[in-house]
Amino acid sequence: MGKARCVSFRQRIYEESPEEDEQTHHQTRRRGTLFRRVLRSLCPKSGRDGALAPLDLMTPARFDNRYFHNIIRGEGLLESDNVLVSQDVEGEIRRHVWAYAGNQELFFASFRNSMIKMGSINVLAGDEGQIRRNCRFVNT
Repeated sequence: MGKARCVSFRQRIYEESPEEDEQTHHQTRRRGTLFRRVLRSLCPKSGRDGALAPLDLMTPARFDNRYFHNIIRGEGLLESDNVLVSQDVEGEIRRHVWAYAGNQELFFASFRNSMIKMGSINVLAGDEGQIRRNCRFVNT
């Protein structure tokens, strides 16, 4: 779930990246052709900077593990998504990505535990904080 503005990923969908060898290059281009074509239809080379594209083209309105399938195929919308796997020298993150892609319940359990853990970080009580009407601005 979630969306990103064209300006966040435009360079990635229009720039050809150098590949290590011709075989790898052919497989990567073939795999990414439909993906890029869809994204290019939403985000032209110039203009429409604020246009939004879903982080997951397959199940954009569903909370599931498809994001991890996309990363494995090199089809994460943002470059930072793909770097999780491509630059994971020790393979620790890659193991998590493959585990979550293969087991949605494992992903849900890990997500749930992470949310509980994050909920206890710097909890403000009483007059120490505020619930913002607009998350971008402090209430006045």
